[in-house]
Amino acid sequence: MAGQDNNSLSWFADGRNLLIVILALVATFQAFWIFHQRPERSIPDIEKPNAMIHAGPERSPTQEVAVVGVTVEPELRRYILLAFDKPVGEDHVGQIPNRIPAEFSPAVPGTWTWISPFALRFDAVNPLPVDTVFHLGLVPDHFLHPGLVMAGDTSFTLRTGRFEISRVKLDEEPAPEGGALVLVIGRIEFTSPVDPADLASRLKLTDSNGEVDIPVAVTSTWAGQWMNFRSGPVLKGPEPRRLTLTVAPDMPSVLSGAELGRVWSHPVAVVLDSRLRVTRAWAESGLDHSSLKLELSTPVTTDVLASFLTIEPKTAWKASALGREISLNGNFQPGRSYELTVAKGLAAADGAVLPEQFVQRIDFPAIEPSADFIHQGMFLSRQGLRTLEL
Repeated sequence: MAGQDNNSLSWFADGRNLLIVILALVATFQAFWIFHQRPERSIPDIEKPNAMIHAGPERSPTQEVAVVGVTVEPELRRYILLAFDKPVGEDHVGQIPNRIPAEFSPAVPGTWTWISPFALRFDAVNPLPVDTVFHLGLVPDHFLHPGLVMAGDTSFTLRTGRFEISRVKLDEEPAPEGGALVLVIGRIEFTSPVDPADLASRLKLTDSNGEVDIPVAVTSTWAGQWMNFRSGPVLKGPEPRRLTLTVAPDMPSVLSGAELGRVWSHPVAVVLDSRLRVTRAWAESGLDHSSLKLELSTPVTTDVLASFLTIEPKTAWKASALGREISLNGNFQPGRSYELTVAKGLAAADGAVLPEQFVQRIDFPAIEPSADFIHQGMFLSRQGLRTLEL
C-alpha cells in the first residue's frame, strides 16, 4: 500500500495559515511605522542659506484607515483578531477600549483589547460554536481619534469552521505474524479535538463489500485533533485488496458537542508487489542531531536493512522505522553531502525484494543562524503592575 496523505484544505482555507498572514501583516505595518517615526534632526532656518518662508500646499485634515484582516482562532475559537493598516491604538496598547469598537450579530459576550497599535483582539467568554455565522459591524466613532476616518468595509461576515475530518494519513507496518500480513496504521485529523474513546466506538475498517470487519484500535490516549489508529492483520495478495475506513456520523467534538452529521469514508488499498522500491530519500538537518530518511514501497525491518545499507563518508547512525519510513539518526553534518547505497537483494517483511542497487547523493541543508530563549521566562498579566511591552 502506498502511503496516502489526503489534505482536503487549500493553504488559505486552513484558518491557521490565514491567522499567520494577518499576524505577519500587523508586524510589517508596525515595523514600518516604528521606522518612519524616528525623529529627524531639524535644521534651524538660521543654518539654512537663503532660507525662505513660504506657504506650502495645505494638507488634508484627515487620514484614511482600513481593515487589513479579520480572523477567528481556528482550533479553539476563543478569540478574534482585527487588524488595521494604521496605528489606530497607538496610545492604548494593553488597554480595554472605553467604548465597544464593534458589535456582533448574534451577540457574543467577551472583551476587546488593544494588543498592538495596529490590532484589536476580542476574547470570547466561551469558545464560539462550530459551523456558525457571525456578522461583525465596526463602530468607528467608538475608537478612531480625530483626524482618522474609515476607508473600505466596516461590516464583516465570520464563519467558524465546520466540525469535520480535514485529512488522513495512511501507512502499513509488518504484522507480528510475518509474511504477507500487514497492519494498516494511520492518523486522522479533525478540525476540533475529539476523545479517543468516542472515536474507538465509531471507527470501522471493512472490505469493499462491507461484509467483513477488520479489527481496528485507536492508539491515541488523550483528546486532540490528531487520532492514531492501528488495524488487525490484513493479508496482502497480488491483486489489490480494497478496504474502506469509516467514521460514524454521530462522532462528536469534545469542545462543542457538534457531530460530523454524515458518514465519513476513505478508501484503503493493500497489494503485494514482488519488487521492493526506494521511493524517496532525503535529509533533515537539526541543531542537536540530523537525520537521513528513506521511504520504501513496503515496510522493511531495521535489522535487515542494516546489513544492506552503507553511507559514505562513514558515520555512526541508528535506525528506526515507522510504517514504510526509515529514519537514520546520527552524526550527519549539516551542509555536507553523503552517498547512500542500498544493496540489491534487500528483502521486505512481505517478501518483496530490491531488484537492483540503489545509490543516491544526499545533501544535508546548512543550518541558518538563529537565536532562541534559554529559559521559559515568567508569566505577566496583560495590564497592570510589572507588565512588559515589546
